[in-house]
Amino acid sequence: MEEALTILLSFPTIIWTTLMGVVSGYWVIVIVGALGIDIFPGDGDADGLETEAGGGIFGSLSEALSLGHVPITVVISLLIFKAWVLSIVAQWLLLPIAGSLLFTVVIGSTLLLGSALLSLWLTTFTAKRFRPLFIIHTNHGQRHLIGQSLSVTSSRVDQRFGTGMVRLPDQQCTELQLNIICDIDNDLTHDSRAVITNYDEASNTYTVRPLAHLSNTSDHNDDR
Repeated sequence: MEEALTILLSFPTIIWTTLMGVVSGYWVIVIVGALGIDIFPGDGDADGLETEAGGGIFGSLSEALSLGHVPITVVISLLIFKAWVLSIVAQWLLLPIAGSLLFTVVIGSTLLLGSALLSLWLTTFTAKRFRPLFIIHTNHGQRHLIGQSLSVTSSRVDQRFGTGMVRLPDQQCTELQLNIICDIDNDLTHDSRAVITNYDEASNTYTVRPLAHLSNTSDHNDDR
């Protein structure tokens, strides 16, 4: 027990021990619900969520750590936990040969850097295992939107171009920005109201009709 405490409270493991204390406290607070923190990603389109990572080494590292697919709080917790365990094991193995203070500082600094890098590498594999846990399946996209009304957000809507915003009351007032088209002559402009009548999966585009056009068609059918 005394040897374990010595390792936990000596350099470099004490750094990871301190960080583990912070991480543990954070998750305890989250679990008991004292913080209104949502550790899960926001709703994505259809079956998953993706983020655009920047290029270069940071973009590659972000993708390797599954950032954007797994919450950053989870990734950081995994990093710190792995580095803490690696540092404990390494320091326990090397403690007998760390005789002098200088030798201890040199070995400690090497262990600190080595545990951080090795933890980073190991987390790239572990984080991928967590991806399925954070995939959010929704039923508010694609053909499920047919029949919903939306507000046009573009200056025009024609057979090739248009955008609209649909509000989903059953999803805590979530708003989705959609690519829309209208294959009939229309006077749709910004803030006009329209109804989704079809969805093209190949182009991820929704066909809409002006509300006025649908009303006129309905009235005409009633007259007949």
